[in-house]
Amino acid sequence: MNRSWRPFASNGRPAQRWLAVLDTSVLVSAFLGTHESSGSIKTVEAAVAGVFDCVLSEYIRNECRVTLNRHELGSHTPDETDQRFQALWDRAIWVELAEDSADLHAVVSDPGDIPILRTAMAVFSVPDLGTREHKFLVANDTKAFKPGRNWYGFEFLTAHEFHRRLATTR
Repeated sequence: MNRSWRPFASNGRPAQRWLAVLDTSVLVSAFLGTHESSGSIKTVEAAVAGVFDCVLSEYIRNECRVTLNRHELGSHTPDETDQRFQALWDRAIWVELAEDSADLHAVVSDPGDIPILRTAMAVFSVPDLGTREHKFLVANDTKAFKPGRNWYGFEFLTAHEFHRRLATTR
């Protein structure tokens, strides 16, 4: 499986640039996905095409590498993961994790999800990102990141819903 991401066909963009933190669940689903119309694949394609600003951290990249390297997911090497996602890695806005705080632990029950929230909080340290009207945390893990929840201006959405909104907002 050596798919490269096709550009997202776009006749325009939302009036104000959107930003989204993509959870590892979206990246893993896009990597392993076989249906070209899946929300995860379309979301990654849209990020690579620059339809929205994708915000990532080293934590997310490393978690993606480790997850995809698990035997039950095909034992993909970190190099294979990086090769497949190179266009996304190149396009993304990279942030250092924000400091941990008790507020974050009140949002999710799994401590493994805290770095995703810390990635989202890090946008507030980057000029012009924290003030964006449209900020999303895109995750397919709906137990940890309940769709529709608004947290510090970030709306939690699944990749399917995020892509649907992108497509209907243009």
